[in-house]
Amino acid sequence: MPITDFLPQYRELNTIFTNAVNNGTVSYAEQCLITEFWNKYHDVKLFEKMVLDLILEKDKSTYILLLENIESEVKDNIRQYESAKESLDGINVMDVCLEAVREYDSPIKCQSQVVQKYWRELCSIEGGLDSIGFREHTQQEEERLWKQREEVKTSHDEEQKKLVALYEEQEKFRRESLKYIINLFGSIYNLSLVFNKIVNNYLAKGIRSDEKKQKVMKDGEEETKSLPQVSLTIEPNMIFRTKMYEKFLLLESKLVDNKYLDAELHWKSVHGNGKPDIKKLVIFLIALIDNNYFLPNKDPQIKTFFESRYHIAIGQNFERKRRESLTNEYKVVFYDYSF
Repeated sequence: MPITDFLPQYRELNTIFTNAVNNGTVSYAEQCLITEFWNKYHDVKLFEKMVLDLILEKDKSTYILLLENIESEVKDNIRQYESAKESLDGINVMDVCLEAVREYDSPIKCQSQVVQKYWRELCSIEGGLDSIGFREHTQQEEERLWKQREEVKTSHDEEQKKLVALYEEQEKFRRESLKYIINLFGSIYNLSLVFNKIVNNYLAKGIRSDEKKQKVMKDGEEETKSLPQVSLTIEPNMIFRTKMYEKFLLLESKLVDNKYLDAELHWKSVHGNGKPDIKKLVIFLIALIDNNYFLPNKDPQIKTFFESRYHIAIGQNFERKRRESLTNEYKVVFYDYSF
């Protein structure tokens, strides 16, 4: 299994952790996803093989970017569990599963009432047939009662089949739910700790020998010591093509969700040294350029607009020559964004 399949599943897992912390519980569907994630990845050898395959198949800059994304998700998982350990460990997932099974109770009750209605009607008709022999009656009357009996019995039998099917579905669901009755928050946390060690090991090896990349971003990191002084206000319609600004806003909301931006649109993604990660911002801008979000020949205005909007100095990192080394990397860093 490729590591690019692992990343979105891990992000979904972290979203479930967030929901569980906020709500104090999980839904049955979320518990199923947690269990399936554990079943798929609890073998650490499989994870390390995915990392090794990534390193063998991709160039250094690509695999380091992917490992950095994985590291970010792993650390988020660790942080969430450590901040709410008692709450997460205290979630009674067996009750969650039982509650899901009990969702069949209401339709079963309703269907039982339908069956009982036809049963009472059938009993009444059969009682009429039993008593008809003890009084005067016409042939037509007897035939009418027999016809009613057949019609009601047919309806009764059909509804009875539906009721039996509901009971069988509930029992099948109950047996299926037994696979999901274990609270795995702590187990996944321990797994994340191991993932973190593996990723850190390979990242350290890759980044130590990646001097060229560090040099490319050095000037930009120095410029983040102070915010840019913007003397010109750039309006969106000065750089965006028609209707592309609205599409950009949807991508920007995802940047907030993924913690590249805070609520005030400060660029927050950081290196290990604690400084804003200008490289990923430049990669994001390259993605917008490649997908024709901007009017032609607007590089200076684009840089100014985003420096002001995201409260960060981009500096020389947005120059065309420096961007060349990052071409197409947005397909790895922002692989799940709909540009």
